[in-house]
Amino acid sequence: MTCFFRSVLLFFFLALAIVPTKAQKSNDVVNGSYSNMNFQQVVVDLEQKTGFRFFYGIATVDSLRINTEAKGKSINAFLKEIFQSTPLHFIILDKNIFITKGVIQASLPEDFFDRGEAKVETHPQQTYLNYPDIEKIEKLRISEEERIYEIGKKTVPIGTGNATVAGYLHLSETGEAVIGALVATESPMVGISTDQFGYYALTLPKGQHELRIRSMGMKSTKRTIILYNDGKLDIEIHEAVTPLKEVLVESDRDKNVSGMQMGVEKLDIRTMKKVPVAFGEVDIFKVILTLPGVQSVGEATTGLNVRGGATNQNLILFNDATIFNPTHLFGFFSAFNPDVVKNVELFKSGIPAQYG
Repeated sequence: MTCFFRSVLLFFFLALAIVPTKAQKSNDVVNGSYSNMNFQQVVVDLEQKTGFRFFYGIATVDSLRINTEAKGKSINAFLKEIFQSTPLHFIILDKNIFITKGVIQASLPEDFFDRGEAKVETHPQQTYLNYPDIEKIEKLRISEEERIYEIGKKTVPIGTGNATVAGYLHLSETGEAVIGALVATESPMVGISTDQFGYYALTLPKGQHELRIRSMGMKSTKRTIILYNDGKLDIEIHEAVTPLKEVLVESDRDKNVSGMQMGVEKLDIRTMKKVPVAFGEVDIFKVILTLPGVQSVGEATTGLNVRGGATNQNLILFNDATIFNPTHLFGFFSAFNPDVVKNVELFKSGIPAQYG
């Protein structure tokens, strides 16, 4: 008896588990007649009958009209039928349906995360650096300069009179028009600058000429032409790349702590201009008098006594040139113009050997 009840209860629970599944599968089936209805009306009906939720842009399906009859069709087959002649696509994820004009991918490709990895081949002769071949460019430039260009029809005798050679100047690396370049000849002296499109036009006597092309930031070049008649000559010029050495920026802020030189004082012009002086004019000697160990010879003079030494014991250099008379106006002012002085160095002791 007990086993019988257990069998009945087990069957009852299995029946409960099966019923929702059958109901859920039946919800995937579309039944209905849709005659000249817009897509939004069809979606409302499908969401009520099937339990699916639709996601789309109103502008995407605004002009779509539905004329079909569905009897026992699956939601997938029904949507394929109504989207068959349209650029719309759909995808079903669980109970959600997404509609768009572009193709939708439900998952990423297997090699999606491997696409960004650089594949380096181990071939011993493979070159990985893509630098411009400067030597090749230079050989090409020389060959272009040594070549003779014939402008106009060669069958026509040169004769007398003038003819016009015109063309465009381009940068060989990028093809960009070169603006403001000078195209000129020395004999006769005729020249013109290229316009905003890199165009030039020169009227010259018929015969042989040498065109010289110059432009800021470009390598100067030349072209030898034989001018028979009016013609065209496009010119490519190369960019001038100037290699620069390293730039070293130093500071003297902790020089008095880290420097090994003793008894030296350094002043720059910015510091000297902050020192108040007579008449508002910066006097280098007057500023040096404010330093410790330096005294004046007397009032209204610019002579310096450094640590008890006499004035005639001072060596004064300006750009390594000896200055024998560093004052003017009877010694009232120094002879150094502060506008051309960058800095001043005063050695009070431990004078370097190169100064004797």
